[in-house]
Amino acid sequence: MFYKQIDTNQQLNSDHACFDNEIALLKDNILKNYGIDMKVNIRYSRKFTMVTMLDKEQPLPGDWQTEFQFRTCGVNNNGIFLKFIRLPKAKQRLGLGSYCVHWLEDWAQRFGYKYIVFSSKGTAQGFWYKMGYHCSEDPDFINELNPAVLKRQKTSRI
Repeated sequence: MFYKQIDTNQQLNSDHACFDNEIALLKDNILKNYGIDMKVNIRYSRKFTMVTMLDKEQPLPGDWQTEFQFRTCGVNNNGIFLKFIRLPKAKQRLGLGSYCVHWLEDWAQRFGYKYIVFSSKGTAQGFWYKMGYHCSEDPDFINELNPAVLKRQKTSRI
C-alpha cells in the first residue's frame, strides 16, 4: 500500500459547494492545459464522497481511457483513497499524472485530509516514489482505513 501523509492544520471540511467548485476548476484546467475534456461525476453519501473524472473522448482500441478517481476514506473519513489515475499511452509523460497528484495533495491539505492512500501495480511504482510516496504494510496505519476500502484496495490498479 502506498501512502503520503498530508501536513495540514485545517479542520476537515466537507462543504459540497466548495468541493463542486474545486472540481470544476480542475476540470477547466485539465481542458486548458492538456486539451482533455473530462466528464465529472461527484457522488455524495453519508459514508463517503467519490469524484470520478473520465475523458469524454473514447480511447484507441486496447488502450486506457483517461480517468482520475478518488474518494474519502478512513474511520473518520479523514483520508483520501486514490482509486485511479489512468492515462492512455499518448497522454503519458506530458505532466498530467503529476498535475493530478499535486492537485489532489493541495486539495487534501486545504480541506483538512490527513493522508492519501492507494495500491499500485509494479510499472507505476517508480512514479509514486518520485512523487514522494511511501510503501508500507504497517498494520496500525492500515487499521485506520475502513474495511470496505481495504477490500476494494486489494483489487484496484493504478
